[in-house]
Amino acid sequence: VDQGPVDALQGRNRARFLHEAGVELMTSLQSKEPDDVMTTGLADLDDVLGGYYVGDLVIGAGRPSMGKSTFVTSTMMRSARHGAVLLFTLEMSAESVTARCASDISYKPSDGIAYARMMPGKRRGLSGHELERIAVATDLFQSFPVVIDERGGLSVAQIRARATREAQRLSVKGHRLRLVIVDHLGLVNAGDRSSGNRAVDLGEMTSAFKAMAKDLGVTVLLLSQLNRGVEQRDDKVPKLSDLRDSGRIEEDADSIFTFYREAYYLSRETGGSTDEALAREDQLRAVANDLDIHVVKNRHGRIGTVKAWVDMACAAVRDYPRPGEHERRE
Repeated sequence: VDQGPVDALQGRNRARFLHEAGVELMTSLQSKEPDDVMTTGLADLDDVLGGYYVGDLVIGAGRPSMGKSTFVTSTMMRSARHGAVLLFTLEMSAESVTARCASDISYKPSDGIAYARMMPGKRRGLSGHELERIAVATDLFQSFPVVIDERGGLSVAQIRARATREAQRLSVKGHRLRLVIVDHLGLVNAGDRSSGNRAVDLGEMTSAFKAMAKDLGVTVLLLSQLNRGVEQRDDKVPKLSDLRDSGRIEEDADSIFTFYREAYYLSRETGGSTDEALAREDQLRAVANDLDIHVVKNRHGRIGTVKAWVDMACAAVRDYPRPGEHERRE
């Protein structure tokens, strides 16, 4: 079997003189499309983060329902225009991921098809026109070299072995594996080497994922949950310290960004006067499609907040409209 990028990476990771690394740097700088970085799928996030770099461990963290998985299923197809993507979905089924992707590709701001309507038990409500749009979307899947691995309970070692095998298989088909996504860290099996201490185990896992990124020549995007303590604060905007057992995770990660949707919390607030309730409804309408992505660590550049646009029901994430834009582009 052709080892492809795996063999190339073994050469890349050898010890070498500084002047040799300098030649490689100049070659990369002079290339119109550097092979060591790929898009995150959002231009505004690329502007802050710099994109996904080869050998990097990137953490995407948030509380449940903040848009982590929605971000992944929407943006990974745009990332896949620049290289193959392997998604380990340890919680969702491949069918659910596929429905989200079809909803995203077929998305129209005024006429979206919610991915839930493509799941078993709800399909009879789809019109002929909607089925045609979904068919067109699924036909487009062949344009995106994305591989979905839906087996649950995998350890880091198993994920690495499967990623190595997929890299080789993709290479035979003319694709280079560039991005490995794991959704999510909390569902990764500690395996036989578990210490019995979850904080220690998570640290060992993130170190192993970082090593995997370097050894396979890919970016590893690892989704992670935030501590429940976020829910107890008045200000629920996540901080770096909100990462579960954040010490080792923060140390191992090259970049970390967190997800926050004000609409999620506003929709769950109750009580107050009539005027307060009306003001809350107005604010909810104003931020209904806001997804704030806070870059809280970045070894390649600056930190900052990126405002994205999201339709959670249709699993669609886009760059936020510029002033004067009235609707999202497809």
